[in-house]
Amino acid sequence: MNCPECAGELKYDRNRRSYVCTRCGATWKREELDEAHEKLLDEIYGGFDEKKDEKAKRQKEYLDWWVSKEKKK
Repeated sequence: MNCPECAGELKYDRNRRSYVCTRCGATWKREELDEAHEKLLDEIYGGFDEKKDEKAKRQKEYLDWWVSKEKKK
């Protein structure tokens, strides 16, 4: 498992009952890690969905324009 802050390796510390990053020293509870990883995935894959939606919107606008042009003939 990697640190959401710096992508360093996380080690479990039994005394703290949390994960500690070996690179930046950040500490994370399991729930915090799950939330941080979900947020990162949403940011990464959410951007792809927005780009797909924008492309689909442009295609639909073009088709609507083309159909309206054909109807005027």
